[in-house]
Amino acid sequence: MIPMSFSDWLLGLIPIVIIIALLWLTPVLIAFSRLRKHILDETAKAVWALIILILPIIGPVTYLVLFSGGKILARNDHTCFTNKTKTRLLNLVFLVIL
Repeated sequence: MIPMSFSDWLLGLIPIVIIIALLWLTPVLIAFSRLRKHILDETAKAVWALIILILPIIGPVTYLVLFSGGKILARNDHTCFTNKTKTRLLNLVFLVIL
């Protein structure tokens, strides 16, 4: 076995780090692009943004699964979730986190 210097070892980690970063960033960027298009109140968007950022894989996947079946509303459409729906979604998110 050929001895490996520390710099060679670090250079060998670069492709692994790039792959891990791409696996994390892809769902995060997709979730954020869809979050921008949904009409939610500011609190719900802030909570989802924190969940997406804090939980690297689980957050974006949870968001995408919960909102995959729903239609994305246009910005000029003034319909919004009711308080009962928002409460159910937040309870479901916190159950998934715990």
